[in-house]
Amino acid sequence: MKIVLWIGNAENQKALAARIHSVYKVDAIFLERKKKKRTSWVKAVSSLLLFPSISGSWKNLMDFYKKKEISLKEVTLFEVENINSGETYNKTLEISPDLIIVSGTRIIKDKLLSLKPRMGILNLHTGLSPYIKGGPNCTNWCIATGQLHLIGNTIMWLNEAIDAGDIVVSRLCDFKGSALYLHAIEKIIKGFESGVPQNSISKGLTFYTSQWDLKQKFLLVKNFKKFSAIIHSKDYQTKRSAVKTIDFKNIS
Repeated sequence: MKIVLWIGNAENQKALAARIHSVYKVDAIFLERKKKKRTSWVKAVSSLLLFPSISGSWKNLMDFYKKKEISLKEVTLFEVENINSGETYNKTLEISPDLIIVSGTRIIKDKLLSLKPRMGILNLHTGLSPYIKGGPNCTNWCIATGQLHLIGNTIMWLNEAIDAGDIVVSRLCDFKGSALYLHAIEKIIKGFESGVPQNSISKGLTFYTSQWDLKQKFLLVKNFKKFSAIIHSKDYQTKRSAVKTIDFKNIS
């Protein structure tokens, strides 16, 4: 059983990779180290002065994972600037994995999608498909648009569209942490290879990074202040109970 990971370079992505490797001993990890774009002074000021709670929360989360001193030294590690590089394609083809796992990278393009591992290419979407899709962060979109009842995660088979593959499993967030990806891998290895088409559940919305502007950030901060009150309200529970998720049913 050969497993390859295509992941981003954030500390939480590396932590996920290390956790998967500790259980399944992956054959190789391709780590995408994107070139850092120069941040304009407008964005820098807005982040530090207008939205310190947003930037501070993310920094604290990354520091939390970094302090764990997670090491990937035991794994064959390839660092690439773009996950869609020729190196990723050629090396993955050479390894010939049974399963490819994706998390935290830029959109996977056609050339990599042409690789056909025996089990497939599995993607972690940190949003509840098909209800909330896209980027840059679906949880932030849920809060900014006042849809806290749609905060969740989805494991799906990867295809050419944005967060649109057949769903293996999805979960509403319980705000306690979970190991959904590990459970999904376990079930797939045991023989569960089917998925549920997203259009059989709901139409949903797709958000784009270009839409994440100053107005949305203000709404995020405004709604986040009411977070606790909202998730303990009757309206939240009613809306949440109407959301359809996919479970590991009918698995041998």
